[in-house]
Amino acid sequence: SLPLTPCHYGDPDITLNAVTDKGLPITYTAADPDIARIEDNTVTVGKVGTTTLTATQPGDRNYLPATAVTQTLTVKKAPQTIVFSNLPNCTFGDPDLELPPATDKGLPVAYATSDSAVAVPSGNMLHITGVGTCQITASQPGSDCYNAAESRTVRLTVSKAYSDITFDALPACTYGDGRIGLKAKSSSGTAVHFASSDETVARIEGDFAYITGAGTCTITAYAQTDANWYDATPVAHELTVSKATQTVSFLPLEDRTYGDAPIKLTATSSSGLDVTFRSSASDIARVDGTELHITGAG
Repeated sequence: SLPLTPCHYGDPDITLNAVTDKGLPITYTAADPDIARIEDNTVTVGKVGTTTLTATQPGDRNYLPATAVTQTLTVKKAPQTIVFSNLPNCTFGDPDLELPPATDKGLPVAYATSDSAVAVPSGNMLHITGVGTCQITASQPGSDCYNAAESRTVRLTVSKAYSDITFDALPACTYGDGRIGLKAKSSSGTAVHFASSDETVARIEGDFAYITGAGTCTITAYAQTDANWYDATPVAHELTVSKATQTVSFLPLEDRTYGDAPIKLTATSSSGLDVTFRSSASDIARVDGTELHITGAG
């Protein structure tokens, strides 16, 4: 018989001649049944290696036993392929990318990155760590039955992301309220800063707006760029500060007689502002600063 052609692990079963030239059934045995398992005249490859197959026929009442024939069967490692195509362009903050977990033969694929500051593989998941470009390489070293797969390298590009600012609305304020807390955050996690359009109404210190006067101003929240994020679009809210109420404390005046000396007027305001005085009839009493001069009866 012709020599057996070397085969690879995973190849289809091999069919051998079922009978001799005289039509008698042939019996086949393998020296290593782990490499070649034989059933009737069908050989199933079990693992990589080399074994001897022996064909025998014991004869019958009309034919003598046939001379045993041996053949060497060589089973080689099978090839395998990594199916790894181009990666999509990504943006910082995107969810992890799922990579092919195995070769076409089911063996696990290992991944490596050329720059862990851009992306880091974990198993068959790729985590984006920063903006930039790197190479992701897939490899499979092979096994007892498969040759190493040809490695595949794919380029990954990660672009900066656009961040958003969430800025809580501002409460209505009254002069004298002191300060209000400013609450804002950016989707990038970068620090948010604030600015006032009119510091005579509100002055910014950190995350607080200190009320400095009545009026209206604009408080703007902004977040600056960093290596992975573009500048966020600033968000502005209007702050309205109303005038505060005040009261004047002015003690009652005692009745006077025409010709009496001037009266010293004393009054205070709750705001601390200067108090001025005015007479409703200057021909009876005339105000001069904080003195009241008697000018007539009435």
